[in-house]
Amino acid sequence: MKRNPGLCMVLILLSTISVPARSLELKDIGFDTTVQELLLLERLNGSVRYDAAEKIHADWNGAYDRVSIVEIPSVENRYALFENDAQHHADVAIRGTVNIKNAIFDLEFLKGRSPNLGIYLHSGFEKVAMAVYADLRPRLRQGYTIRITGHSLGAAEAIILGMLLVHDGYVVEKIVAIAPPKVTDAEGWARFGGLPVIRIAAAYDPIPFFPSENLVYKRDPYIQGGPVLLLLDGPNLTVVDGSFFNDLPEEKKAVYADGKEFDVADHFLRKYLDRLVPKADGFNYVDRIEWDRYAVPATR
Repeated sequence: MKRNPGLCMVLILLSTISVPARSLELKDIGFDTTVQELLLLERLNGSVRYDAAEKIHADWNGAYDRVSIVEIPSVENRYALFENDAQHHADVAIRGTVNIKNAIFDLEFLKGRSPNLGIYLHSGFEKVAMAVYADLRPRLRQGYTIRITGHSLGAAEAIILGMLLVHDGYVVEKIVAIAPPKVTDAEGWARFGGLPVIRIAAAYDPIPFFPSENLVYKRDPYIQGGPVLLLLDGPNLTVVDGSFFNDLPEEKKAVYADGKEFDVADHFLRKYLDRLVPKADGFNYVDRIEWDRYAVPATR
C-alpha cells in the first residue's frame, strides 16, 4: 500500500507531544471528517442495530427525505438507506453481528478471490456484503454521493461494499468503519489504497486484530491497510498505524503486564458512542506509545 509522506510526517511530529483540546481538528491528523460527522454516523449505526423500524423512522424522517430499512433474510442481516434529495446524498448504515448466522459468516475467514474485484477477501464478509450490494444497488439514485458506515461485521461489509460501488463508478464520499475486522491482505489494499476509509477502534477492543496474522496466512496475512483512529477515555484519542493490529498476542503482553486486558466489552457499539461523545467539543491528541495511560478497559 502506498504511504502518504505528508501524513507520516504529521504522525511522527504528533507522536512526541500531547496536543490540547480544541487546537486540532481530525483533518489535521489525517482523517477527512469531524467528530460531529462521526457521531451522526455512529448514531445511525445505533438505530439500525438496536431500534425497531418504527423508531428509526420517527428519529430520522425529519433529517432525511426517505428512510428505508431493509431486512435481508438470506444472510439474516439488516441495513438502512437514508436519502437527502436537496444534497443529492445517501447514507448507508449496516448492522453488525446479532445472531448465530452472522457469527458463522464472521468465522468463515478463509480467503476467496472476488470475481468482481479481483482481490482476495474474507469469504464470510464477502458473502454478506454481496447480499447488501445486490439489494442496495437498484435503490441508489443517479448522481447521489454516498457515505457508508457499519460496526463490526457491518464495518467489514461497509468496506467491501465501498470497494464494489467505487469499482462500479459510484461516488463514495467516505466509509466509516467502526471496530473493523480485517477484510483483505496487502495485495487487496494496494488495489484499493485510495478507498476513503476511516477506521475507528476503541481502546482494548480485540476485534480489529482479527483474523490474526498468525492464524493461517503468515506469508500474506490479513491487514488493516491504513491508519486507525484509536478512541481513548474522555477527550483523548490517538492515531495508530494499521500494523498495530497485526498480532494480538504481542500487544496483549504489554497490556497484561500493566494489569489490563483486551475484552469484548470494549467492542460494543454503545461503548464506541461513550468514547466519542466526550470529544464533541474538542479532543486531546496523545502520544501513540502511551495510549494505554489514557484508557481503562470497559470491564474495569
